Formats: sequence, structure tokens, C-alpha cells
Amino acid sequence: MRPPRRRRTTRKYVPPYELNELPVEALTAIAKDLIARRVLREASGGDISGAEWERMFASAIGGEWHNSVNGLDDVRLNDCAWAVKSVKKDRPDRQRRLRLICGRNSIHYSYGITDPTKLDPSDIGARVLEIWNDRVAEALSSYRELRTVVFIRSDDLERIVLFEMPTMTYDAEQFEWKWNNRKNLVGLKDGKNCFTWQPHGAQFTIHVEVPEVRHLVRISIPSDVVSIRRDDLLDLIDFREHWIEYRRLGPEDQDGTI
Repeated sequence: MRPPRRRRTTRKYVPPYELNELPVEALTAIAKDLIARRVLREASGGDISGAEWERMFASAIGGEWHNSVNGLDDVRLNDCAWAVKSVKKDRPDRQRRLRLICGRNSIHYSYGITDPTKLDPSDIGARVLEIWNDRVAEALSSYRELRTVVFIRSDDLERIVLFEMPTMTYDAEQFEWKWNNRKNLVGLKDGKNCFTWQPHGAQFTIHVEVPEVRHLVRISIPSDVVSIRRDDLLDLIDFREHWIEYRRLGPEDQDGTI
């Protein structure tokens, strides 16, 4: 593995904070968000979506969320950008390895290959990683540093483990490539699975080690605090029926404007 090449510049780069040393203020902001979402869980519909985790993290560090095209800069702050990943596990604090879905690397789109199973798996692995590396290089044309922040969450949202790692490029020759029993391509190193690529759908997954240094956010809501139901929330904001306008649209209403 090699760190991605940084852009040359005469201006000294100062990171928002050191890698994987999230400020206590940011962790507190995330905890407050989780408590609010737990209390509003029935009204909001349950689990937290990927975009919500991205917005939560952006707000916690004072960054900007935007709809990332390549999935490497969901959040940005000055010259640093983050890919935000969330994984659900029963015991977040006990996880040591994770599978992170990192987009779709289509060799059909990029190279015109329609049946990769007929080719040398090492050649296919090199092409799959080349797509990933090109995405990282493209993102680095806009940012000085790329990071990935991972949320490991419990189903009840009472325990959240966070950690950061640099967003890396990889040398395909350092890995052993082969097709597994499920007909997916895997990249191995020292007997451990590092990558999985699915020829149908082109989903690319990176397997990562959870670092020993990580951050645990645990929330405990008192028993006398109850979840707010949807109707309770509407009463709280003094909801009025005239806020809603209804109209049946026909073929002539192409833009859906009311």
C-alpha cells in the first residue's frame, strides 16, 4: 500500500486535526445528535441513512457536506476531505475487521471487458484497483488530504465507535488475486482478504483492520425520557392543516408544480 501523492504547493498545509484524533467537542456534538435522533426515532422512522451520517459528521467538525460524486469527499473542510462510512454491528467496540463498500468499479465501462471471468484474475484485479486509484488521484487534485471516517454503530444507537484512516491508493502487484466460491474476485495479502469485487454490479469492497486507537461514544438515556411519536412532534411545532396543499396531477402537469 502506498499513500496517495500530494499536490505540490508553496503554502504549508495544516490539517483540521491530527489523523484519528477527533476533538472531544466533535464527539460531544455527535453524541448530542444521536440522543436527539434516539428520542425522535419513532417520529423519524428508525435507522439513520448514510447521508445523515455524513451531515452529522460535517456538523460535528464544522465542515461542509455535499453530494459527493466519487464518494471520496462527502465532507470537506479547508484542504481536507472525508469519505464517510457507516457499518452496523452488534458490538461495535469488539470489531477488529470491517468490509467497507467503496463504490462501483466497472471494468465494462472503463475497459470494455464484458466477461472478466475468462481473463487472468491478476489482470482484472489490476484494472479494478486502477479505477480506484484514479478516483483517489482525481480527488487529490482538489484537496491536500483525503481521509475515511468510519462509524460502527449498534442497532439501538447506544454505542458508536469512530475511527479515521488515510484514503489510500494500492499496488495491485502486492496482492494475490483469485475467484472465490461465489464467483467474486478477491485480493489477498498474507492470507487475509483485502478486496472483494463483484463482476455482477461491479461493487468494490475494501476490507480494513480496525485500529487499536479508536473512539467510543456511548449514550445512556434516562428511563423517564420517552420517544416522541409523530403526532406528539406535530403538536409540539403547532402543526396546521393549511401547511399542506394537495392537487391531483394529470398528463398535462409534467413538472409537478402546484
